[in-house]
Amino acid sequence: AIMLLVEDGKLRLDHAIETYMPQLGARRVLKAGATDIEDTEPARRSISVRHLLSHQAGLSYGIFDPGTPIFQAYNARAVLNPATPLADMIDQLEHLPLIFHPGENWEYSVATDVLGRLVEVVSGQKFDAFIKTRIFDPLGMVDTAFCAPPEKHDRLVAYYKGADLLDPTKPGLTRLENAPYPGAYLGPMPRLSGGGGLVSTASDYMRFAEAMRQGGALGDVRLLGPKTVQLMRSNHLPGGCD
Repeated sequence: AIMLLVEDGKLRLDHAIETYMPQLGARRVLKAGATDIEDTEPARRSISVRHLLSHQAGLSYGIFDPGTPIFQAYNARAVLNPATPLADMIDQLEHLPLIFHPGENWEYSVATDVLGRLVEVVSGQKFDAFIKTRIFDPLGMVDTAFCAPPEKHDRLVAYYKGADLLDPTKPGLTRLENAPYPGAYLGPMPRLSGGGGLVSTASDYMRFAEAMRQGGALGDVRLLGPKTVQLMRSNHLPGGCD
């Protein structure tokens, strides 16, 4: 979705995110070994769109680092609350520090959700409407959305939890009935996550994957140019960052 907007000429990968969302400018970063969320220093540079796409922005998920100041802060502010829209998430992030200086490290994070909100700001459309119009409909992905309509509820597969979130190889699965939250996928929710939450089918996803494999096109439908897809396939992490 972001690269569609890049090809449209509506944003650039090296633009600072505050160009579009002022709340995310003037970032502060937790100092090394900080034990308090206020123990910060000014960020050395702005977060760029490229940083967000490559998870080098310094954001977190508040999931994988229990007991740390940033874990506690993300959860206290309910950054991942599905009952709030993406715009609310940006407002919460405005008051939280980064965990490293942008471009100097890597951590999987809400960066992709920030990009979902960026799509909304730049395109003027809700995120679900944009990806439906620009990606799903052109590719014929008829079973892909943020929720399944009532007539398709009987096709939703069971949802399972692993034995250990931090160790996906540990044996053991538990079936969950109200996860990741009550009513998930059964009806519309305010949070149109850029990082997850779509329901789909293997057939639909294969149409998308095949379009990417063929350089951005499926049959007569072209989503992206081949050079753009090649850029997406490239390694954007600096040396020593893994």
